[in-house]
Amino acid sequence: NSPVKSKQTINMLRSMPEQTLEMMARLIKIPESQIPIYIAMMKGEDNEFITKISTVDGKLHPGDVILMTGIHENSKKLVSVQKPFYSNAKSSHVAVIVSDAICVDAVPNLGVSHRLISEVLAEAENDWRIIRFKDITEEKFDSIHQRCAYYLSQPYRIFPSNKPAKTFSYCSELARKIYKDSGITGTGIPNIPIIKPCDFDRLADKNPNWIDVTEDMRNYVELCFEFEALFKIQAKLAIDGLKLNYSRFEERMRMISKINKMVRQKKLT
Repeated sequence: NSPVKSKQTINMLRSMPEQTLEMMARLIKIPESQIPIYIAMMKGEDNEFITKISTVDGKLHPGDVILMTGIHENSKKLVSVQKPFYSNAKSSHVAVIVSDAICVDAVPNLGVSHRLISEVLAEAENDWRIIRFKDITEEKFDSIHQRCAYYLSQPYRIFPSNKPAKTFSYCSELARKIYKDSGITGTGIPNIPIIKPCDFDRLADKNPNWIDVTEDMRNYVELCFEFEALFKIQAKLAIDGLKLNYSRFEERMRMISKINKMVRQKKLT
């Protein structure tokens, strides 16, 4: 959980014999054909995985929204019951990109969690879409990271609320409050008591501020499936980093609150 420890871990991995790294790869179920790539990754050497990721056209951005229909019967029913609200409803689930191949979403039993895009789309029909709010700037990426981390582990619950829920989430409500709490305006995301996946379908179909980037992202998503085991390793490091950054953000906010309180009490000038 510190740059020093991270550097020590990297140096330790790079000094390991290939035989040891090969055994580790098998323990964490790296596909046989990708073990040489894993070993090169651990040693900080050029490899096929890094080359393909760095050269593929199109990259996912924090805040990109994935719209999908689940493969289970309940998902099909959810799409059907949304038709009276939007006749072109297609989606039963919404997820938000946090970083690279990592999403955040809210699902029954699991609640809010980070998952790989390949894990999310493995449960979806093939007509998934990825949409992007075109006015997001890179300055907002850190805010999106922080809000995604803030809501982690919230239980899944659907309950009417116009305001961001502080004690529960469901998929489309989570996406809305990530945008709202990140200070991103002009999205057209409706402020209604129950926000539905079809409300994001409507944005995708009719709001010019949202663009469909599905085809641009398709090659990248295919790589997410091809190298899922390797992405899991990268994701673990990225998620740990996001959590660490958020804990530091919380610590700073607590300190600012404490200082402000002392000023109000005239204990500090």
